[in-house]
Amino acid sequence: MTAYVIADLHLSAEAPELTDAFRKFADTVSGDDELYIVGDLFNYYVGINPENPAHKAVREVNSSICSRGGRVYFIHGNRDFLLNRKDAHFFRMVLLNDVHQLVFGDMRILMVHGDELCDETVGYRCFRLFSRLSCVQCMFNTLFSYRHRIGMAQKMRAKSIKNFEAANYVRRMINPVKTLSFMKKYGVSVLIHGHTHNAEELRPDDRYLIVDTGDWTSSGFSFVKIEYGNATPGNNVVISLERRKISGR
Repeated sequence: MTAYVIADLHLSAEAPELTDAFRKFADTVSGDDELYIVGDLFNYYVGINPENPAHKAVREVNSSICSRGGRVYFIHGNRDFLLNRKDAHFFRMVLLNDVHQLVFGDMRILMVHGDELCDETVGYRCFRLFSRLSCVQCMFNTLFSYRHRIGMAQKMRAKSIKNFEAANYVRRMINPVKTLSFMKKYGVSVLIHGHTHNAEELRPDDRYLIVDTGDWTSSGFSFVKIEYGNATPGNNVVISLERRKISGR
């Protein structure tokens, strides 16, 4: 069995090369395999738009994976937290809790998007908590039209980019102390996350492994591959961080 973990694809109608890369990548997910998307699948998400090429592609790709016997799971990111269980069903995904644990033999692996592991501002932490409430999301979707929600999302993305530039493109990192405490709380030795776009493995010591999935750009992408069972020596768990170039780049 193989589990693939990806994050931060930021799919949109304006970036067809990323959608094409997702289609090709999904061809590697076969029967009995699992695909975990740990947040920010879309550049922003305010509801289903069947005419959006990225939305149509995700539904088609995930349907193809499921038809082969594979399974697709999704964890909210900071850009697509409005995607609810009904929406997940439309995209042929199973919506998981924000913190999800996998068990492979004697190894337990924790998966999160990753923004909860960073030193975010108090304002962002409050927004994250408040925005995840189902009653707030329902009110938001009821009070504002789809077009209005898109406008709000675009303004938020523009503000985020401006803040990123103002910080001189400082490389974002998770807080290692907070992350180790988080892992110990759940009793796991491996944590896989997205959000920070760094595509790297961190080993605070011999007992713990933290893997950043990396993001998807026009030049390439990265993902985490977890192999377990007959395909591995001694039926051990093999975790690898792999990179791919996008054709033509």
